[in-house]
Amino acid sequence: MKLAIYALSTLLPAMGFGSEVIGTLYFKGENRQALLKPVNEDGYFQIKTNNEEVDYDLSQLFSGDQITGEGEFLKTEGVVNLHRINSVGIKRLLGLWRAEDDSKFHFMSAEDLQITYASGAKTVWTYALTPEAGNKWAIQMENDQNVVIGLLRYFSTAEQTRIVIDVQSPRDGRVLYEIKLKPIPPEL
Repeated sequence: MKLAIYALSTLLPAMGFGSEVIGTLYFKGENRQALLKPVNEDGYFQIKTNNEEVDYDLSQLFSGDQITGEGEFLKTEGVVNLHRINSVGIKRLLGLWRAEDDSKFHFMSAEDLQITYASGAKTVWTYALTPEAGNKWAIQMENDQNVVIGLLRYFSTAEQTRIVIDVQSPRDGRVLYEIKLKPIPPEL
């Protein structure tokens, strides 16, 4: 019996059942056909879902965004059946942002954030974004001394782009304070 369980636990992931899905999204055409470029694979895989929540999460993302999720690769068909999105990397967040108190937030990658406070002190954080309803993402930031949770909202109009992070209490989820960020244009 133990041998059968071991064989199944070894063979099923290799056959594409319940694999971790990590890659960069691309959307093609007016109907936004979703494609995934996995990190360790050549080529693109068409994303198929049977889940309204995953469909909604994909609708909030753009080409160049990264996802980590769960699904199955059907390599011979060029398809990934995506069951769940666990975290995202939002390409449009990358770069420098200024807070109202003149602190600078530098989203360096889909996981790394450096904050330079108005005093000149710097801290480096790792962060993760998880999709939520309504063009917002749960954010968890941590460094050697702190863990911060909140809700990140991204706004973009023809006139302005901004991020608002509602920092929340880990005990009851109430908003403790709000961080408003505006992009810092790159220097020419």
